[in-house]
Amino acid sequence: MFVEIFNGMNVFSRFYIDFDNKTVDIEVQPNKDIKNISDIFTYPDRGFVFDFNTISIFLKNRGILPNTKEGVYTNIDDNIKIVVLT
Repeated sequence: MFVEIFNGMNVFSRFYIDFDNKTVDIEVQPNKDIKNISDIFTYPDRGFVFDFNTISIFLKNRGILPNTKEGVYTNIDDNIKIVVLT
């Protein structure tokens, strides 16, 4: 699944996520300001983290699952837009 994360018109990251193999191939590195979207991307002991585990939790919390269809998904709680392409 190809995923793009936006805040307004700003692209925060683009990546391929493979839920079966638990891998992430990051095409556009996450913007350091992504922590403004969600604290899940910041760990006090390791700093900024963007790995399969973190991304899959982030997506799952927003209703994006391995079987999610292509589309644009908006979360009103944190004002982000997630674009899913399969």
